[in-house]
Amino acid sequence: MKVARGFLARLAFAVAFVVSSFAHAEKPSAEIRDFKKGVQQIFEKHCYECHGREKTKGKVDLTKYATWADLEENPELIEEMIEVLDKNEMPPEEELQPTQNQRDRLISDLKKAFANSTKHDQPLVPMRLRRMNRFEYGNAVRDLFDLESWVYSINDRIIRDHSNYFRPESGKMPKVVRVGNRIMGLQQLLENRLLGVMAFPKDPPAENGFNNRGDHLSLSPVLMESFLELSRSIVHAENFDENCGVWHDLFDDPLSPKAKARRASISVDRSVAAGSTGLTVSAWIRPTNLSDQWQTIVRREDSWRRQLLAIGRTGKTWGLWMGAGIAGKYEEFGAAVDPKILSDGEWHHVAGTIDGKKIRLYLDGKEVGSKPMAGKLSTQSAGPMLVGAHGNEPFYGDLNDVRLYRSGLNGLQIQSIASGEKGIAGDELMGSWSLPDEAKPKVEQPVEKIAHERIEKFLLKAFHSPADEKTGKLYARYFDKQYQKSGDF
Repeated sequence: MKVARGFLARLAFAVAFVVSSFAHAEKPSAEIRDFKKGVQQIFEKHCYECHGREKTKGKVDLTKYATWADLEENPELIEEMIEVLDKNEMPPEEELQPTQNQRDRLISDLKKAFANSTKHDQPLVPMRLRRMNRFEYGNAVRDLFDLESWVYSINDRIIRDHSNYFRPESGKMPKVVRVGNRIMGLQQLLENRLLGVMAFPKDPPAENGFNNRGDHLSLSPVLMESFLELSRSIVHAENFDENCGVWHDLFDDPLSPKAKARRASISVDRSVAAGSTGLTVSAWIRPTNLSDQWQTIVRREDSWRRQLLAIGRTGKTWGLWMGAGIAGKYEEFGAAVDPKILSDGEWHHVAGTIDGKKIRLYLDGKEVGSKPMAGKLSTQSAGPMLVGAHGNEPFYGDLNDVRLYRSGLNGLQIQSIASGEKGIAGDELMGSWSLPDEAKPKVEQPVEKIAHERIEKFLLKAFHSPADEKTGKLYARYFDKQYQKSGDF
């Protein structure tokens, strides 16, 4: 923005020395002579070198303007010239200034030229300012924080993707797309969303049934308070941190020796998964808070085709659980494990295998349970396998070296992995995730400056343009005050 203004400033400086105003002559030849004797001479002396002859700074080529009519074909340029002249931004302070009379006459002539250039434009239709409806608000918050979850579940969102078809990086659309069209079905109740966040009341539809009509989306003081409460509940949601994609870039304390990692996932190449004969999930876990509630190690949600490995209780069994879509329906099996073994603060290896005949579960290389489960494993799911969280079933503790294999590995292979051997069944590996190495950050500038830079970038993302100086300082001062008071980033 400043660079562009600099180019326009030089342009305004060039034309600022015009002594008299130039009125349009009735004959084009007279107009050309007036332009050549006046403005073009100034361009020749002050502008052509950087704007058309040797360089084209700011993508402005003044050599193509031979008449006022030519200049009037670029009303945006004329408008910028008027602005910098009117604000006395140009010419620069170190350059010779025109008299106020000359400046006023030039602005007057440019305004006439601007009026001529826009007299045939269609009049602007006033747009009613309105707030977002709750569907738009949820999407905006999701984009702003790069959330891996929904903000809240609402029946406004009817069409739902069940095949993860939206992949812009591939440049292709699949031949078949599976979507759901149920207003409030089981899939929506199971989907990952922020805990404890409730949407504001449903927006009133207009007479045509649409809920995005500006005259129906007013903002009363009571509703404004509801928006503020909603925003607070979002950033304070129990699972906000792990679902927030901008956590490290915005919220994470730069002095913290351990960065807060976003929730991880494993994407599986369909070409690799196509040769699947079964499934093996292998992971190292170190739980810190065991309870009867399920804690997700990995999970891919896709209706009855879902695949998971978790710990927790169902009925009388507390232990390790594995689930998958087999022979056209969802099957699940759990093997009992003593919680005291997993709560000793040490790393433990867990694994689950499906080979088309049985589901087998392993702890530290030893089989702890199995169940006959004949049938073809569904491998149609294209979505990522989420690591460490699903809805209100997050994993409390540490996970590392999570691997997915496209076959059911045997007991000796699982034992080898549990003993720390590398490269086991490498040709069967579909995907993996490991905890990134921790490193104490090197802070080379004051924390306040780091925060101010983060705020500036975040406001740019929120407004899609740089925030004005007053707004930026407002947020920066608020952070400085709170940080000085609490010392908590």
